[in-house]
Amino acid sequence: CADPSCRSLAMAAEPEVGPRASASSLEATLSLYETELGKWWDALEALAGTMDAEAICSCVDRATEEAVARQREVDSTFDPETCDLGEVTLSDKVRTGVDMLCLRANALDDKPEAALKIWADAMRLLPADQFYLCGTTASYVLMGAGDTLHKSGKLDAALSTMRLVMFIPGTIGTPYAHFLLGAVKAEMGDVEGATVELGRALFLDEGGELFETVSEGKGKASIDPELFEMAKRGAAELQLEMERIEHEEG
Repeated sequence: CADPSCRSLAMAAEPEVGPRASASSLEATLSLYETELGKWWDALEALAGTMDAEAICSCVDRATEEAVARQREVDSTFDPETCDLGEVTLSDKVRTGVDMLCLRANALDDKPEAALKIWADAMRLLPADQFYLCGTTASYVLMGAGDTLHKSGKLDAALSTMRLVMFIPGTIGTPYAHFLLGAVKAEMGDVEGATVELGRALFLDEGGELFETVSEGKGKASIDPELFEMAKRGAAELQLEMERIEHEEG
């Protein structure tokens, strides 16, 4: 409002309290987070010239190969299989800053608005135009934000976040990433998609950490029995598919 009297009235008004104020504040923080998320999605579109998932994956793979080649010119012993790419694309100062923000956000599990703001702050420390070359530093931030959004019931934003993180090399094959994406899809009613992702998580979860003693709520991510059944169906289907492929190749 351009009228100074309006501004004075706004400043003098009693602050809104209670659930409505909390919900409104969370929506404002969500808007800020989605602005940062949009920048990362825009970076993928700029890289690939399209939003086609296969084209994006190909372009990210090529950019990763080029980054690895540049690093090997500096250090011929560099091996992306044993060294995270983010360790060489990011400065120690940036990685330390992001790590500290992640610790703070994880400590705010019961305060989603504050946690989401910190996840957005962490994203701002990373290069938006090349976040996909930041390795686990970037993927950890997105998974943390996705978890916060999921627990807050912001499912559209959670799904967009978890879809995005899958484009970061090394994320696919991470049990918790597949678990969280599956949990979000399940809550959104995508039973088929949830079964696939939860099945992948269970199949990859060799130590059983994610799914152990589900009924007692233990483990890194306890889930309800219905989701666990979906995971078992998905893992069984994945096992059958792998056996079929092995049989055809044999």
